[in-house]
Amino acid sequence: MPTILPNFQLFGDLNPCEGDIVSFINQNFEKIDFTKAYSVERVATLPGTAVTGDKVLLITNNNLYYWTDSWQEVISRSGMAAYDETNSVYIFFDGANWNEVGGNVTGDNVGSGSEVFKQKTGNNLELRTLVEGSNITLTQTADEIEISSLNVPADGSVTTAKIADDAVTTAKIADDAVTGAKLGVGAGNITESGSDTNGRYIKFEDGTMLQWGEVETTESINVARGSLFIRYGSTITFPEEFNSVPEFFVNYKSNSGSVDDRLFWATGATPTTTTCPTCLWSPTSVGSATHVISWNAVGRWK
Repeated sequence: MPTILPNFQLFGDLNPCEGDIVSFINQNFEKIDFTKAYSVERVATLPGTAVTGDKVLLITNNNLYYWTDSWQEVISRSGMAAYDETNSVYIFFDGANWNEVGGNVTGDNVGSGSEVFKQKTGNNLELRTLVEGSNITLTQTADEIEISSLNVPADGSVTTAKIADDAVTTAKIADDAVTGAKLGVGAGNITESGSDTNGRYIKFEDGTMLQWGEVETTESINVARGSLFIRYGSTITFPEEFNSVPEFFVNYKSNSGSVDDRLFWATGATPTTTTCPTCLWSPTSVGSATHVISWNAVGRWK
C-alpha cells in the first residue's frame, strides 16, 4: 500500500544527502510559523521590496504571501483563518473567497425618513447621533429616545407671556367654556366675545383680550435650514385688532400626508397688532401636503 503524506506545501523533499537540507528546513519552519498565526494586509499587487516578516493577502488570486529574501506563496485552502489588518477584522477562506468571521454583516435604512445608519467600518456599525436644536429636546431612557418640542419655561410657570404651545386650542375653548368666574375676574367682567373666518376672541373689562383659531395651509416643507427644513406658512390675521403687540403662540396639529404628525412643528414670527407670520418645520424634506396649525394670542384691547 502506498504511503500518502499530507500536503503542507513545504520546500524540498528533505533528502539527507542533499547539501541544502539546512536551508530547506529553515524555509519550512518559516512557512510553518507563518501558517500557525498570521496577520495580513490586503494588496492588489505584491510590493517590490519588503522586510522579513511582512505578510500580505493578494486579492487578485486570494493567496497568501510572506517575505524572507523574496515573496513566498502559500496557496489558500478551505478553513484557513487570518487577521485582516486592512479592515481590522478576522477572516477565513471558504475555498473560493476570504470572508469576515461572523458573515458580512451590514445595516440599511428603510422608509423615507432621515437615515440613522451611516456606514459599516470593519465590524463596527456606525449610527448617526441625534442632537437637540432650537425648541427641540431629546430625552433618553434605557430603551427609548423621546423627541419633544417645548416652549414651556424651565421653572414650569405659566403666565400671560408664557402660555405653552398647546395650552389653549379651539377644542379646549368652546363657545361657553370660558367665563369670568373660571378666569377669576368675576362673572360680569367679559365685555365682548365674537368670531369671524379668522378665529374667535374674548374681551375682558380689565383690557385683556384672548384670540385663537385654526388655519390650513398647503405647503412643501423643503427649504434647508442647517440640518432641518422650513417653509414659511400662512400669516395669521386676528379677528380683532390689539391695542399693542400681543404674545403669540402656535401649535402644529395635523397633515394630509402619510408622515407622523409628531415629526412636524410650527413657530410664529414677530407679530403686529393685527397679524403674525408662521413657519412650518420638519427634520426631513416633505412634499406638498395640507397642514393644520392652531394659534393663540394674548394681549390688550384697551
